[in-house]
Amino acid sequence: MDFQSALSAIAPYDRIALYGATGSRLVNFNNPTGVQAKSKASQITTIKKVVETLPAGSYSLAGKVGSRDEPVLFPFTVGDQIEILSDSGSMDMNSELYRKIEGLQRDLMDAKLREQEANIRAEMYQRRCEELTLELEEMGEAEPMSAGPNIFEQIMQHAAPAIVNKVLGSSFLNDGPGELRVPAAAVANAKQGMEMLAAWQAQGKDCNNIKGREQAEKLISGADLTESDLAEFRSYLNRGVTYYDPNQDDCGTISYLLWGGDEMKNFVNSL
Repeated sequence: MDFQSALSAIAPYDRIALYGATGSRLVNFNNPTGVQAKSKASQITTIKKVVETLPAGSYSLAGKVGSRDEPVLFPFTVGDQIEILSDSGSMDMNSELYRKIEGLQRDLMDAKLREQEANIRAEMYQRRCEELTLELEEMGEAEPMSAGPNIFEQIMQHAAPAIVNKVLGSSFLNDGPGELRVPAAAVANAKQGMEMLAAWQAQGKDCNNIKGREQAEKLISGADLTESDLAEFRSYLNRGVTYYDPNQDDCGTISYLLWGGDEMKNFVNSL
């Protein structure tokens, strides 16, 4: 079956995915309902773009009606496949030589399929490595641990001001007049980031965004921000804006919103 025939066979299903030859999922099932809904037509467009980049090999379209249903597979091939010798007139099929050639051709086909899967996995690992690198930068751990403050300095920098503010009032350590007020739009961005992250986790995905969630909780709860907090917001947002795309719901966009987005970046840069 070719790809177009598989597309026709998958027509009755609203949830569609793309599988590799070894059963690995190359494109996850779309969710036609919910916060991050993706229509069947949009999913087919995505799969077509992926198929155009695939090397020759065997693949499958998978379809299911409900999220808990078992998928139904529709195998198809891409490009030219290696054919096993089957012309009995060309040589004696009972000969030892024929069996050796047939075995080698099968081994060659298996090797090519494994190579295709390895290339796809390598691309997935590369994308994951880039996401984790961004997470590491966001957590402020890109420099060696020895270059940062020791544990005592961290306590004096973070815990001591918080204790003083708790005992003597939040304005005691505030050098400027009045209370520091974070823009409401920055708080709204943090809430949106938390909602998008929750939707990702509901689909079994996660950005491992521990620091981003902590910063979002500070904004949403209205916690007092120290000078160190403001410096962290300024450092990350001025870098993280590079990965922000309002038309995407990837880890870069979610992280940037968790930290307060454009409004928080403009706010901390104005201080």
